[in-house]
Amino acid sequence: MFGFKNLIYVDETGFDAHTHRPSGWAEKGCKIFGEVTGKRSRRTNLIMAQRHGVKGCKK
Repeated sequence: MFGFKNLIYVDETGFDAHTHRPSGWAEKGCKIFGEVTGKRSRRTNLIMAQRHGVKGCKK
């Protein structure tokens, strides 16, 4: 039951629909103006798991 063959690897990541630009560029002496809402948007989360040594469906 326990051992190397029963390892399960799990990973999680998240995605935003809108990306935030913390900086920008302009000609020297000019200020950058832009709108930032400050509201949090919904995220899409992805969780993946893989069992060690399993390559496909066995029937």
